[in-house]
Amino acid sequence: MKDSEILSQPIDKGKRGLPREKNARSNGAMRRSSLWGLKEVFDGERSRDTEVWGCYPQGFLDWALRAMCVPAAEVLHVCSGALTARDVAGGIRVDIEPDRKPDVVADGRALPFAAGSFGGVLIDPPYTQEYARDLYNCEYPRPSHLLREAARVVRPGGRVGLVHFLVPLCGRPLRYLRCYGVTQGLGYRIRALTIFEREQERLPL
Repeated sequence: MKDSEILSQPIDKGKRGLPREKNARSNGAMRRSSLWGLKEVFDGERSRDTEVWGCYPQGFLDWALRAMCVPAAEVLHVCSGALTARDVAGGIRVDIEPDRKPDVVADGRALPFAAGSFGGVLIDPPYTQEYARDLYNCEYPRPSHLLREAARVVRPGGRVGLVHFLVPLCGRPLRYLRCYGVTQGLGYRIRALTIFEREQERLPL
């Protein structure tokens, strides 16, 4: 396994031990981050007493599913974090943490679904060892392990999207399609939405 999959940022901490960009966001009322794109930025308030870790920028999910060309109801959301049933519009939420109330409590590296069960898989794991430990109290999942399991549960021709600081290497049966940069604004790290497609099964000659 390649060590390049392990991202570690030991100096990237504020006084509370959390990533500095998260601390910067917590100056009074919690705000759900904006999705910066080619169009107008939009944002929204969250409850002042609710901290949400693992939350997509507003508007990101609808855009990502359009980019993946997968209907919302056919998507498995791995490491679903703060997503609600309303957010996923018929999709299935999987998270290792039961307190987040996912549809299924499971590790994204060992999913309890049959092969070829979904039209698409969208994965948003912890991006570094520190994020995994300090924000989610879990083991850092290697992108290759998550992609291998996603490739198993997605149908041939289906799409897999990974949100991460890395643009990972992948092998068959997944093939790379495209990559988008996703930023939440000035002073935030850019992340990548990398989209893969599961190859069609080859018929014997």
